[in-house]
Amino acid sequence: MADEEFDEEKINDEHPLAATNPDMPLIYVGPNIPKLGMSRYTIYKGDLPSEVEAAIEKIPEIKKMLIPVDALMSYTRELLIPSSPERLYNKIIQDKIKNL
Repeated sequence: MADEEFDEEKINDEHPLAATNPDMPLIYVGPNIPKLGMSRYTIYKGDLPSEVEAAIEKIPEIKKMLIPVDALMSYTRELLIPSSPERLYNKIIQDKIKNL
């Protein structure tokens, strides 16, 4: 995955799987980040905890990896596509984890 090249123009501010229902629980689908207390597949209902908000401040791409629970299957399919935004966000986060 480290050798992959991505077209950054394909990445926009709004994640394609962004929640349309603010009451929908979100699931974090990014890589584990023990130093920031982020664990893959953790579900958040309601407001995000302060620890997650702090993690987003350090690595803003984390926000792109918080998707509605009902979008998990779509996310999993998209992650298999080498040029997908999901794959790019994962790579960016993994690269930033190295510098924590």
